[in-house]
Amino acid sequence: MSHSVAAGEQVSLDAVVKKFTSLLSATPYKEHDIKAITNAGLTLMKQLPVGRNAVLSYFGQRFDEAANRYLQYRVDKVKGDVFSANQYNEQAAYESLSLISNGFLSLITDPYWSLQFSQWAIDLLGHISKKLNSSNAAPLVTSTSTVEEKLELWMGCSATKLLIEIITSCFSVVVDKPSSVDVCVDKILEASIQYSPHFDWVVAHLGSCFPKTIIDRVLIAGYKDFISPSPQGSSKFSSAAAILNYLSGQHKTTARNCIISYYQNALNQPPPTAASAVTFLLNTLSLSNTMVPIITSDIGAIINVQMLNKLAAHYLVGAHDFCSWQSRMTSLRKYVLFILNV
Repeated sequence: MSHSVAAGEQVSLDAVVKKFTSLLSATPYKEHDIKAITNAGLTLMKQLPVGRNAVLSYFGQRFDEAANRYLQYRVDKVKGDVFSANQYNEQAAYESLSLISNGFLSLITDPYWSLQFSQWAIDLLGHISKKLNSSNAAPLVTSTSTVEEKLELWMGCSATKLLIEIITSCFSVVVDKPSSVDVCVDKILEASIQYSPHFDWVVAHLGSCFPKTIIDRVLIAGYKDFISPSPQGSSKFSSAAAILNYLSGQHKTTARNCIISYYQNALNQPPPTAASAVTFLLNTLSLSNTMVPIITSDIGAIINVQMLNKLAAHYLVGAHDFCSWQSRMTSLRKYVLFILNV
């Protein structure tokens, strides 16, 4: 499917560009023009590839401004500034932004747009979520604020609630397409690192909507980053481990099934791959206080003499020298002892 302008559409496209720019330059800006701006912006994104980033940037500013007003309202409310708090109109914000989100939702049946919009919304949610790190938002959260408290805060905001709806709708379209889901999950891992710890509520919500898909793909993405020699790979592995830790506490049965399935598939891989995959899983389990308890009944199948001997043999095949093998075995013993002592 083509996502660029056809030659015969150039005249109408010129008209759309002029309309879009004239609406944006109107002074003062009129709220009722948002529907016309949205329609013109969506047309531009469909027909003029080079203009997509600019259009998405404009829509992003609309959501960002709405989130700023919402946060100020919540701060005013906490401080007891009733007059300022009463100036805020959440329903008006929702009605305005829903015109934009509905336009996006009309396009996401196409997997291409699902990927475009999900990545845009993930980035925007990370940017907005990080606002809690500012001194202005200090009355709303503390260093001990739970994921549930952050969810309550942000799901009360039209901007972030609608962005979450866009992402979940996009995921629904690509959920059966592994390569597309991998792109989305990788974007979530990157956002988790960049906006940590303020992005955890987004992961929690998406994990609740698609627990098996998210856990399965995070396991796969986490393994890829576990064996990556780059610093970013190490950070993304840590992020993946944290996500798995949280989701395992919320979706115990699904997480258990995903972990066991991953382990069984890993053992059936060629020796070097099997060794690194099982080591990744044991390492991840050793970093979690929720993953080990849910597989207690399966621990004998996961950690036994046969598996350890097989893993040691795999290590020997992949080791460059004795010291390398000994180092790997030391790490293996550390992971196993931690898991058995939980």
